[in-house]
Amino acid sequence: VVPVIGVNQEVNLTAVLLPLNLNLTVFYWWIGHSLQPLLSLENSVTTRFADTGDVRVTVQAACGSSVLQDSRVIRVLDQFHIVPLRFSKDLDAYNPNIPEWREDVGLEVTRLLSKETSIPEELLVTVVKPGLPTVADLYVLLPPPRPTRKRSLLSDKRLVAIQQVLKAQRISFFLRGGIRVLVALRDVDTGFQRLGRGSGYWAVVVLFVVGLFAVGAFILY
Repeated sequence: VVPVIGVNQEVNLTAVLLPLNLNLTVFYWWIGHSLQPLLSLENSVTTRFADTGDVRVTVQAACGSSVLQDSRVIRVLDQFHIVPLRFSKDLDAYNPNIPEWREDVGLEVTRLLSKETSIPEELLVTVVKPGLPTVADLYVLLPPPRPTRKRSLLSDKRLVAIQQVLKAQRISFFLRGGIRVLVALRDVDTGFQRLGRGSGYWAVVVLFVVGLFAVGAFILY
């Protein structure tokens, strides 16, 4: 599961078992403070979180007499930025496509970005996505609450600093054999994505427009 999610944003929780034989396996999901687990025969469920804060998700896979359990903590926020990242093509040849490897690469990219931009590491989360080509999303979290104008200005400065170091090719790391992997923006045209309260704002706009059309149609009739 992605470590950061927006309020009321749909999130997919997936349990990966090795070997990939899910026959007769029952999954028990404990989400948040719920004492009653959600049962499923599939290895994934979809849910939403209505409130901000840290939410612990625990999954237990039972197959015969074998039981495995794991848990993750998800940070539910009302506002944050997503910066799409890409890597040099050389990284694809060394990508084993396992969660542990992706987490290690994400931690290294976060450390390098924090060092180059002076942004605290706890406000940066790099998530390397499964599959090929190897790409990642950088979650830029907002600092502790401040007056709206100051926080917005500080957030803009942080995003500009991230964009500058990425364009200057200052974020890179080395693989075994001395192969240098460069980290860059994945889609320069798209720029930075922003998630959070915006979804609710657009829902209100859509409802307003639909209502306006309905009233206009009624008047014309």
